[in-house]
Amino acid sequence: MPPRAIPWRAPLVAAALLAVACGAADLAEGSNADDAGATVDASVTDGTGATADTGGGDASDGGGDGRAHADASPPIACPPTSVLAPGEVTRTVTVGGIAHTYIVHVPPGYTGHAAVPLVFDFHPLQVQATTWKIATGWSSVADAKGFILVWPQGVGDSWNAGRCCGQAQQQGVDDVAFVRAMTSDLARDACVDPKRVYATGCSNGGGMVYRVACDAADLVAAVAPVDFDCITGPTNDPSCASCSPARRISVAQFRGTSDTSVPYDGGPTPVVAGLDFPGARANFADWGARNACTGTPASESKYPLCDTYPSCGDGVETTLCSIPLGTHCASYIPYGIASVAWEMLAAHTLP
Repeated sequence: MPPRAIPWRAPLVAAALLAVACGAADLAEGSNADDAGATVDASVTDGTGATADTGGGDASDGGGDGRAHADASPPIACPPTSVLAPGEVTRTVTVGGIAHTYIVHVPPGYTGHAAVPLVFDFHPLQVQATTWKIATGWSSVADAKGFILVWPQGVGDSWNAGRCCGQAQQQGVDDVAFVRAMTSDLARDACVDPKRVYATGCSNGGGMVYRVACDAADLVAAVAPVDFDCITGPTNDPSCASCSPARRISVAQFRGTSDTSVPYDGGPTPVVAGLDFPGARANFADWGARNACTGTPASESKYPLCDTYPSCGDGVETTLCSIPLGTHCASYIPYGIASVAWEMLAAHTLP
């Protein structure tokens, strides 16, 4: 049975813009709207001009504020073919005979002379990258912190995350190979730090993020999935079977407690027939075990909605941020998910 449309698809952008105007509370204690990326950057350039809102960032640091960040990598030789300029451009790579497109957002301060981080942001099921990119606030964070941001476009507006979803899953599309191809393609034309590549995304896009963590931990330093569980297993239980990361990997997941598409407490989804989810807490515990975490998860004073294991193997972090009354993929702007996720991601580099 083909998947049904996610109920919030039509009002997605309007809801995000409304949330900006409403100025709801943030995940981070005492944070402000600018830090949370609360200005949705809806501008699109032709690849030659910078976007209007720079956020005052420095494209050479790629860092954040207030959290211990990973040590700076040794200087990286930038490719002589570095041709990307500040702005946005759509690029194409062919993988397995399929021409995949992806939108690249280059921050205003980027010069091509210093290596910067790279973040992939995967759209939800039945939502296109062109729509998704204006709904989350990620572009404002990229401009402020100086990293390159990519919105890939899935086949049939879907991702092969394992047991789900849509055309990509039904056709067995190798979306992990797509991620690797995008990274290689950008490495030729941009100065990207290979130790600071990250992945995030919501709904089916969040499931794709788990797939990347499972199958490309050699490429991606850390991940931040939103409103989804790991579903790499062939059956609902265990949901995250067939996941064998090349190493332990930091995972910061964000979940809305009132999500009816991917229930916080687990169970069937009304979106895809026969698909059950383990639930946020069970998924969190599963990744705690995968990362050899010990102790009782507890919140940090700066992020009272986020529980983190006190210790995990190889120094990785495993975190669950639970957003009260949060609904499916609608909490980005009200709770500053992009800003908080970036701070958590940027604390880690590939070993």
